[in-house]
Amino acid sequence: MYLTKNSHGVYYHRRPIMAEDQTFWRGAEDAPKKEWSRSLRTKDCREAVLRLADAADMYEV
Repeated sequence: MYLTKNSHGVYYHRRPIMAEDQTFWRGAEDAPKKEWSRSLRTKDCREAVLRLADAADMYEV
């Protein structure tokens, strides 16, 4: 689980998708997705850290 910043300065929450969950997550050309990503919709690092827990909860649903 980690934070990354795109070329526009917006922070994203990214985490790997476990092998057993890859059967449910499909990407382009029906290939299994290896990584889950969600925008935190902020350019401020402190705000991104505060929003990280909410984004992590979205993965669990």
